[in-house]
Amino acid sequence: MFINDDNNAIRGVTEELLVITGATSSTSLMTNSTNDIKFSGTGAANLATEILPCHKDGKAEYARSLSVSLQGRVKMSADSDRNGVNENSAGAELLC
Repeated sequence: MFINDDNNAIRGVTEELLVITGATSSTSLMTNSTNDIKFSGTGAANLATEILPCHKDGKAEYARSLSVSLQGRVKMSADSDRNGVNENSAGAELLC
């Protein structure tokens, strides 16, 4: 994640790096839209989306999600009904 001062979706040498993570492991799969998630100075996001990391075996019990709202709020999935499968921010059980 970086501050994209020139709005070209490519990090330049003078653009501040905020967060970096390693590649997902061979036991994980990651899904998301193909669009970049951009946050404005007010914290708002350019799109609402869900990032869904899953174990490669596809079992729902290992699925987790991060939901990003247009207001820029990031929320992690939870197992609200305690049935062993997390639900997304809309309350639907996660599927890989």
